[in-house]
Amino acid sequence: MNIYFAPLEGITGFVLRNAYESCFPGTIDRYFAPFIAASCRKKLAARDLRDVLPENNTGICLIPQLLANKGEDFISTAQMLQQFGYRELNLNFGCPSATVVTKKRGAGLLAEPELLKVFLTECYDWAEGKGIRLSIKTRIGMAEEAEWEKLLSLYEAFPVSELIIHPRLREDYYQGRIREEAFAKAYRKICTEHEQPAVQLCYNGDIVRKEQIQKLADAYPKMPAVMIGRGFLMRPGFTEKLSGQSGNQPGEITESESRKTGKAMDSDKLWIFHDRIYEGYRAYLQGDKPVLFKMKELWSYLQVGFNEIAGGSNPKTDKLMKQLRKCSTCADYDSVIRQLKLLCRQNLK
Repeated sequence: MNIYFAPLEGITGFVLRNAYESCFPGTIDRYFAPFIAASCRKKLAARDLRDVLPENNTGICLIPQLLANKGEDFISTAQMLQQFGYRELNLNFGCPSATVVTKKRGAGLLAEPELLKVFLTECYDWAEGKGIRLSIKTRIGMAEEAEWEKLLSLYEAFPVSELIIHPRLREDYYQGRIREEAFAKAYRKICTEHEQPAVQLCYNGDIVRKEQIQKLADAYPKMPAVMIGRGFLMRPGFTEKLSGQSGNQPGEITESESRKTGKAMDSDKLWIFHDRIYEGYRAYLQGDKPVLFKMKELWSYLQVGFNEIAGGSNPKTDKLMKQLRKCSTCADYDSVIRQLKLLCRQNLK
């Protein structure tokens, strides 16, 4: 089973990707970059350029993701990425943000199947002529699960290199229930009705523990990959101990395996991961404010793993987390982090 790191806008940029790969080497087969809003500009925006520059992504397999609804915008941006050596790109039909959807981009394009068909035709006609692989990351519709069958048939009409399915509607955002039957329908149609599936399927959505990967592997044995996003931010490295892992091949997760990794090692790795991200942001962001914005956003996820290591939420950690959210300087932040690290060490004694 291949393991992919999902794109999260504003979070999983090159600083976090490099920190993750250095702390948990070889556990991620592909990283997907946060989307680039495609346009006919002659050059990439500075932020987008910095994120996809090969020198900022050494030693990792990175797939840039594009957000567009017009062929000319896609082609213009794809050509620039091609010049950096990228031979595979990902199309975003999943972003539920209102500012994206109202422009008929991301999940908003799912409500316009004819426009989507024209767009895909333009994209794949260009890509085939250039030898570029195009994968798709999609939701199953805008408002009704009944939309999925038509969308799935549309995707099947194109040479999609990989179909990454987040089985939620746009209206579900990220909190609505996972509609696994919609994914199962795609699996049956693509993987079980054909001896050699023309499209590779990948599951994405709410994977936060390694046991879930095993369950998915058992349920969908012909599925070669899963994509994980928030789970890696909540519990960094949680796929590291998959039994029988060889090139991220899943095996049965045993009770004894869960005892092999003590809290001390988990704590050390969590803090190394944190420190490398913090150092990375301080190296290229100007001033304390943008650095702290990034770190506070990270902590909205990382607090889950920290609480597990620290023995659960308690008045001391809650007070420090409240102080962390109020930090206005890096000096204040450093002081809070020292206290959080001390709490971890005390809990491990």
